[in-house]
Amino acid sequence: INHLGVLNFWIAWHSGLLRSSLLAMTDPTCTFFDSAHDEMIHDIQMDHHGKMIATCSSDHHIKIFQPQGEGQYNEVATLKGHEGPVWQISWAHPKFGAYLASASYDHKVIIWKETQRDTWTRVHTYNFHGSVNAVAWGPPDHGLCLAAGSSDGNACMLVWNAADSSMQKWQDFRWHAHDGGCNGISWGPYLPTGAILPNSNNVQQQGQPPQIQCSRRLVTAGADKKVKVWKFVDGATGGEWTLATTLEGHTDIVRDVKWAANIGLPFTWIASCGQDRMVMVWTQQHDNDGWKQEKLPEFPDAVWKVSWSEYGNVLAVSCADNSASLWRQEANTGKWQQISALTPPS
Repeated sequence: INHLGVLNFWIAWHSGLLRSSLLAMTDPTCTFFDSAHDEMIHDIQMDHHGKMIATCSSDHHIKIFQPQGEGQYNEVATLKGHEGPVWQISWAHPKFGAYLASASYDHKVIIWKETQRDTWTRVHTYNFHGSVNAVAWGPPDHGLCLAAGSSDGNACMLVWNAADSSMQKWQDFRWHAHDGGCNGISWGPYLPTGAILPNSNNVQQQGQPPQIQCSRRLVTAGADKKVKVWKFVDGATGGEWTLATTLEGHTDIVRDVKWAANIGLPFTWIASCGQDRMVMVWTQQHDNDGWKQEKLPEFPDAVWKVSWSEYGNVLAVSCADNSASLWRQEANTGKWQQISALTPPS
C-alpha cells in the first residue's frame, strides 16, 4: 500500500494471463498481459523495489519481467533448471543483491542470482525427498537466510555463511515439521511483539536504548491440519528449530500460512487457510502469550493462498473457484470485513 492508499497486487489466472490490479476504494483499474508461459502459473512475486516481476509455472520455467511504459511488461529472462512444475518463488532483500529462490515438484530448491544485468546464474541447489511446496527469504536483519517446506514433512533453513572457509557457504538446518507434508512456510517479523514499546521484557540501562532480543521465528502449515510456530535456539553446533506452539482449528489440510509484518505494536497476526474453506487469523497480544483464533466467513471452495500487504493490515485471499478477495479488520468492531473482490477474466 503506497502513501496514496492504493493497493498494487498481482493475480495469475490459469489461462496464463497476468492481471495487475491497482485498487483504490472508488476507482479500480486493471491491466492484463500474456506471460508466455506454456502452462498454469503457480506464483508471481514483485521484488522489493517493484522493478522486477517473477513468475513460475508448470512448464518448469521461471520468467522475469520489467515494466516498459504504462501497462507494458517486457520479459528479460527465462530461468531453466527445474525438472518439474515450479510451485513458489521468493525474492531476497536487495541489500544482498538480486537473489531469487524457487521451489519445485522435482524435490529441489534453487537459489538464483543476477550476476550481470538480465543474466541469472544458479548459485545453489538443495534437495528434499519430496515436492518442495513453499519457500521464503527471511527478514534481512537475520542475514541472508531462506526457509523451505516439503511434502516429505521436513522444513529447512539455509543460511549464507560468508566466513566459512570451505566451498560450502550455505549452512542448512533441517527438521521434521509436519506429518503428511509441509505446505506453507513464513517468517516472523524481526522485531518481537511490542518491541518498540516500554515493557519489562526489554532490558534497558540508564541513558541507553532497550536491549531487544530478536530471535528467528517461523510458522508452517501442514497436511496434518495444524499450524506450527517455531523458534530458533542457538547452540554449540549452530542451533536448532524448536516448536513454540501448535495452532489447531482447521478440519482439513492447511494449504498456506503467512505471518503479517509488524512495526513493533503490541500484537501480531498469522493468517492460515485450508481445504476446509476456512481462513483463520491468529492474534498474539504479547510475545509470550497464547494465540487467539478468529475465523473469516466460510468461502465457497478450498482456499489455497493468503498474503498480507506490506504493512500487515490488509489480507488477500485466493480461492480454488478462481476468485480473490481483500479483507481488513474494522477498527470499531474488531471483525474482519471484505473490502474488495476480483473475479477471473471472461
